[in-house]
Amino acid sequence: MRLTDLTHDEIEALFTLTVPAPLAGLGMGGEAKGALLKLAAELPAARSAVERDVRNRIYLDPNEWNSSREVLPILPVLRQAVWENRWARVTFLRARRVPVERDIAPHGLVAKGTAWYIVWRSRNGMMRVDRVASALAATILDEGFERTEGFDLEGFWTAWAQAFEESRAYLPVKARASTDALAQLEYSLGHHIDQVHEKDADEVFREISLTFGTFAQARGLLLAHGNAVKVLEPMAVRLSIADFAEQTLNVHRR
Repeated sequence: MRLTDLTHDEIEALFTLTVPAPLAGLGMGGEAKGALLKLAAELPAARSAVERDVRNRIYLDPNEWNSSREVLPILPVLRQAVWENRWARVTFLRARRVPVERDIAPHGLVAKGTAWYIVWRSRNGMMRVDRVASALAATILDEGFERTEGFDLEGFWTAWAQAFEESRAYLPVKARASTDALAQLEYSLGHHIDQVHEKDADEVFREISLTFGTFAQARGLLLAHGNAVKVLEPMAVRLSIADFAEQTLNVHRR
């Protein structure tokens, strides 16, 4: 296709793109930027100004304010193994921080937000998924492998992610929240809030229903809001928050 066939709107959309953080972490950021620069250089003179105009009007910053960037020194190694269809020997960190060595046939890499996952097949033919951050070491073996016939990375990941979500443990929490702090709570707790109920009789507090993935997550996020939130149930979360608050108070008063 000739670049002259691109419409004005298509050129605008093209140069709105920025290199996402996961792609940069994969070691392909330089190549992606270079490709866009070459495209810009080959545009007809009448349309090359579009690139400059777009760059000065729209910028996509892929870095979230509160996201934690994982350090993944072996990601390029796994990328090479994926491209070359070669077995790799990887040491994963499992439960209770026990290292386990596995031979894997890496079929694909998936970026979930800023987190990378490796989709691989074991020696016995089972398909598995692991977070790249859990891999301590990786070595590419000389042995190659045949990709599973008909394997569809997007379809496999979608089905696996849905099954993973459905299998996760969820912790329902009921609490009373200050109406003055409700806007901040909805901003910071976001998708954890299932429902905001009607105002209490004194109109100072409103009952809210929340869902968390773990006990520790519920305690940490709710504790951060101090007296703006009072946990009603489960009692274990309420008592744990009180205990952590008391410990914090004792440490900082000394």
